[in-house]
Formats: sequence, structure tokens, C-alpha cells
Amino acid sequence: MVEAKILLPLALTALMLYVLDNARQLKYLKANDTPETRSRFFSDKIKKQVVAILLIPSFCLLCSNTFGQSLSPGPLSGDLASEISMITGLSRRGLESLFSLKVIIQVLCGIFVLEALQVVIKSKSSFIAGDVSIILPRSGAEVLWCAMLAVVAGVGEELLFRGFIPRGIAGFGAPLEAGLCVSVLVFALSHAYQGPIGVLATGVMGALLTAAYLLTGSLVFVIVIHVATDVIGLVLRPLTGMGLRRLLSVAP
Repeated sequence: MVEAKILLPLALTALMLYVLDNARQLKYLKANDTPETRSRFFSDKIKKQVVAILLIPSFCLLCSNTFGQSLSPGPLSGDLASEISMITGLSRRGLESLFSLKVIIQVLCGIFVLEALQVVIKSKSSFIAGDVSIILPRSGAEVLWCAMLAVVAGVGEELLFRGFIPRGIAGFGAPLEAGLCVSVLVFALSHAYQGPIGVLATGVMGALLTAAYLLTGSLVFVIVIHVATDVIGLVLRPLTGMGLRRLLSVAP
């Protein structure tokens, strides 16, 4: 077994290299936005994402024998749950209700309304916080790429940011809650390619995911929420928009 703090530089270095390379690729894509360039971008991005965001964090968790620990924050969850509920108004029962039929229908209706409004006013920018329009899918093939990106990001980022990084930091003697707070900051900064608004929105999302992790005591639950959120943004909303434009014969 290798101590988590020894493996922490490996995980952070892999993340930094991935973030820098992603920024470089996005800059090139914006300047050369062709179907061929987009195809290469998605193909390359998913491969690098799997390695940096999924495989390396999993390797670090397994080698440090912290994989099982990462699935739950343990006693920390109970200690902080009441404080988090008072501050945020969230509760375990409320979070679990997110997957009720009523909420799912409300989300789908919200997606339809947002995309319909965008089509009606002929807005060329998506109603999404952050500069991510360049990576939103424009064809069926790109929808499949984005679906894979959503799943890998949802699983891998939770293993990294809620799973390994906090335990790597805790290995230096810091409390786990401090590691979780630092990880939220790193999570936000790793999305700097989305611009200031995107960083802020990602930071808020990271804080909410961390709160959900502590309230439910389950990393698996948070992974499902993260994947669902990314699927909504990268798959369902673009698909709905494409469908409405085709139905109304409106050019993108």
C-alpha cells in the first residue's frame, strides 16, 4: 500500500496536464471549427479524459487502499449533516426526491421550455453558465461523444475531487473537511476554460455535490447526480434544441 499523500502529486499533475491540454485544444477548435477538427477533438478529449480523470484517480485510490473509504465520508457525514441542512436547506430526503417521477417530469419540461425559448428568439448562444457552446453537440455522432464525456466526467471527477484529493490532503494531517474544501476550489479552477462565470458556476456545483456527499454519506449517489447533470447539459438539452430546430425548420 502507498500512502495517499505520496500519490497526490501524481493525481494533481495528471489533472493539471489534462486541463492545460484541454484549454489548448479548445483554443485551436474555436479557430478551426470544422467537422473534421471537431471529430478529432472529441476523440482525443475522451481518451485523455479517461486516463487523467478516471484511470489515474482510480489507480491512486486502489494503491492507497482508500477506495472503500472514498465511497462514504464516514462519521464526518453525521457530524456536519445538520449544519449543512441549516445553511443550505438541503436534506437527505430532499436529495433522494430528485429522482422521483415528479421531479424528472419537471426537469424535462424545463429543458423543453429553455430550448424552445432559445429557438424562438433565435439566440445563437446557449442558456448555460460558462463558455461551453463550442463543445455542445451539433450532430448525432457528437451527441454520442458528449454522452461518453458526461459519464466519464461524472464518475471520474467524483472519484478524484470527492474521493481521492481530500484523502490525499488529509494524509498531511489536515482534517477531511479541509481537504473537501480545497478540492471544491481545485474543481472550480480546473474548469477555467469556461471563463469566470463558468468557474463560479462550477464552484457552486462542486460545493453542492460536496454537501450532497456529506448529507447522503454516499459517493455513488453523488456520482449519479453528477452524471445526470452533465447528461442534461451535454446531451438532453442539445438534442431537444436540435429536434425543435428540425421540426420548425430553423437554422442553428
